[in-house]
Amino acid sequence: MATLGGRFYASPAMLASLARNPGFRIDTMAYLKCRLFDLYIGDWDRHAGQWDWLGFKAQNDTVFKPIPKDRDQAFGYYSDGVFPFLLSCNFAVRKITSFKPEFDDIPGFSQNGSDLDARFLKPLPEKAFIQMARELQHALPENELRNAVALYPKPVRGFAQKHLLPALVARREKLPAAAREFAQTIKQHANQ
Repeated sequence: MATLGGRFYASPAMLASLARNPGFRIDTMAYLKCRLFDLYIGDWDRHAGQWDWLGFKAQNDTVFKPIPKDRDQAFGYYSDGVFPFLLSCNFAVRKITSFKPEFDDIPGFSQNGSDLDARFLKPLPEKAFIQMARELQHALPENELRNAVALYPKPVRGFAQKHLLPALVARREKLPAAAREFAQTIKQHANQ
């Protein structure tokens, strides 16, 4: 599908284009920003099917910009009840973690996205992860987080203000350290 200035690709088509055309590339820093935002909001379900890509001509080549989609696992809460509790235990399914003020099990969080992460983010130095995390911190001031939570529907707004907002603020402050651990996780996974 063509758009003004670009063309949409599903992940398999984008990956095939990369394989056929050595000059084609993705916007690695945009992908890193998206993945750190995934980490920030706890969206652990980021396999290749969770992305579309917009291809733009750059001289004789194409640059693919990531478009995350299907945010159904963001802000997940899996601690209520026996079955969700068992699913979120490290011995069961590590990737399923509840959204809390702490970043729990970053290696588990990154399981679904590990193939694309290893391919696109492994070459980046750890300092690139930390710098992008700091840029995200700056782009997410507390007053904007507070305004966003205030937009929740009235029946759940009080819960969101009491539980979600403090977690968003705490995670924002811890994002550079989490980004460092995420970078190390990618490098370890890619070397296995």
